[in-house]
Amino acid sequence: MKSDASGVTPFDSRVSTSTSGANLLEITQSGTRGERPTRPCLDCGVSLALGENWTEASKNLYRYVCKTCVNARSLRWRKSNRDSTQATNRRCHIKNVSRLEEYLSSRGHQCELCVKTWPREVLDFHHPIPERKERRLGAPDWSGGSAGRAVRREADSCHLLCSNCHRLEHAALRQGESLLAAKGIVRPVGPASDTEDS
Repeated sequence: MKSDASGVTPFDSRVSTSTSGANLLEITQSGTRGERPTRPCLDCGVSLALGENWTEASKNLYRYVCKTCVNARSLRWRKSNRDSTQATNRRCHIKNVSRLEEYLSSRGHQCELCVKTWPREVLDFHHPIPERKERRLGAPDWSGGSAGRAVRREADSCHLLCSNCHRLEHAALRQGESLLAAKGIVRPVGPASDTEDS
């Protein structure tokens, strides 16, 4: 970045101390338009323009660490905490599988076409309108909270089929037919978005 005769760069930055004692960065513009302010990364020291080079957390906390260094920090942490990370992932997977299992139990573990009871590994979700498919419905996707509620809404709009019937249904759809429609099986299709009119 070029400076003028007085030695002032187009964007001066000053570090001030807040009432809590944390260092806050103030960036002021001193005349030149079109250039973006730059800031050196605390880890690597490379001076980058403010904007897409920084992570949101580092901008909000006034800790200027570039995305590359944040990713490197994260990788180092995961490598040094591999056992606890794997244990956490296992716990989450077990919870997600139990949520899926609970949902399948509420629907009887039963294929809607052949009307046989099957284990979780054999059952598939068939979207009646493929264009309205918004998310995956595998075991890893059954998390808690609002994401879990969205997955449940998506699953409610799907047919529950065994793997064999699911493949037969898709083969029939390619020929312009539907085994589900032939048997008169209709699933209520919910709204396309998460917002509903009350």
